[in-house]
Amino acid sequence: MAKARNSSVGRSLLSQVPKRGQEAIARIMAERDGKLSLEQFLARRWHFEDYLRSQGMSEQNVAQEAAESFAVVAEEHPDWSKDRVRTALALSYLTMDLKEVAIARRFTLADPTELGRGLSVLSRLRWLENLIGGHTHVDFQVLVDAFAVRDLAVAQYLTQGEPAISQGPPEFLDLCTVAVAAVYRKDFAEVQSVLRKMAKQKLRPWQQGIQQYLTGVADHQPKQVADGLALLLDGMRKMRQKDEFEEAINLPAQGLYRLAEWIGPDLVAEFDVNQPFPWDAEFHAWCQSHPEPLAGVDLTGIELALHQAVVHLQPPAEWVLTASR
Repeated sequence: MAKARNSSVGRSLLSQVPKRGQEAIARIMAERDGKLSLEQFLARRWHFEDYLRSQGMSEQNVAQEAAESFAVVAEEHPDWSKDRVRTALALSYLTMDLKEVAIARRFTLADPTELGRGLSVLSRLRWLENLIGGHTHVDFQVLVDAFAVRDLAVAQYLTQGEPAISQGPPEFLDLCTVAVAAVYRKDFAEVQSVLRKMAKQKLRPWQQGIQQYLTGVADHQPKQVADGLALLLDGMRKMRQKDEFEEAINLPAQGLYRLAEWIGPDLVAEFDVNQPFPWDAEFHAWCQSHPEPLAGVDLTGIELALHQAVVHLQPPAEWVLTASR
């Protein structure tokens, strides 16, 4: 991992986050392994019994928790081998808190590398979970997280499958899921269909921003794309009830920017990438200069198969018994 900058720079960066976000970041650093490097964080959770011990559990409780979790997964998937069940469990522990820790370390250490690498690993782990589970689906938040870090290698896999939407009348994020999948396929007729459905809903300002962004992408209007992203940022900034980490950085805006850029760089030409938080200009620049966000990351000390799967997107065949890559 890249070295942290001096503490005065870190304090200066963290001070730009609203108080609620600062408090959330402090809790993550203190209580959810935020002080561990990416490799240390992953190592502790890959051997999830060690993670349970680190939470103060007795050996008896660790054994009971591991056995019960194993039994639940094995019952849900009776055709799975013991190794596959254990791998699925380990991956679920790897993704736990990873996004939050990556954000917290980005601001605490004043280093965009922390967020870039953490977010890329998370995106690849989500893909691996889908493969091991034998299913593929598209999810708005999962896809924009991958695009936010400009991890195009895994984004192409995360766009495969049917949209993951709730039952009943589509909610706004359901429509977003359908829309971003259509944008990736360059099916702008489908995007227009989604926009007509959005027009029938009462939208909050941040939602109107996404609607305007999608309109700009579908009509190839850079000004609308820029205005939509600006409204998304401003709308989320002014919301009273939102995730604590959206007080620090707006990852959907970063992801939607990169998705539009992937369609055509001219689409984002009118958006100001040097504006203040919750847009993160330094993180944006890091992603621009790191087309391979996991270059230099070495997970072989944890498990060679994990390194191959995460860093090189080459999971062993026994991990993927019912899904094709």
